[in-house]
Amino acid sequence: MNAYKITVSGKVQKVGYRDRVEKIARELGIVGHVKNLENKDVEIVAQHANQEVLTQFMERVNIKDGAICVRAVHHESIQPQDYSDFEIVLGEMLGEIYESLVGGARILTGISNKQDETITVLAGISNKQDETISAIKGVGEKQDETILMIRDGNGKVVGEIKGMRDDFREHLKKDFAVMQIKIDNMEKEIAQIKQKVGA
Repeated sequence: MNAYKITVSGKVQKVGYRDRVEKIARELGIVGHVKNLENKDVEIVAQHANQEVLTQFMERVNIKDGAICVRAVHHESIQPQDYSDFEIVLGEMLGEIYESLVGGARILTGISNKQDETITVLAGISNKQDETISAIKGVGEKQDETILMIRDGNGKVVGEIKGMRDDFREHLKKDFAVMQIKIDNMEKEIAQIKQKVGA
């Protein structure tokens, strides 16, 4: 049996790091424990018969993902102990509750920030659609004058089509009406998303 005491430093407390370590250990069949240290580091004791599995474990606990940011992983060989499972060693109850609340708040803040970015993008799309609809409506209002400007690759007007068949005009009106309904629905959905995230 190979055994290591691993000390991990960085942003590893109050961010769900111990839970991630426990999950990795269970996936690899490692026994031992993980616990927070007073100096804000995390201690891991990891044991396994296969050295390659322990090496893989040490690579995988070097997490830089989301709120977790490991800066350093140090390990030293120790004598194997009598472990049958992998566990999280909890500190005092009040501290653990506080850590769970703070970690959850950080995760929710990250989600909220992403939603704000999404809403901004959606609002931009909505604004562009409003501009497009306005332009299309403008074309409809000017049907008697000029229906379509024909432009070359440089944007220069090289011709125009005047007049329009009534059946085609009705078809366009229906398409524009459907498009307006879809845009109105999208604006309602964006408003609901903003309301949910408090934007």
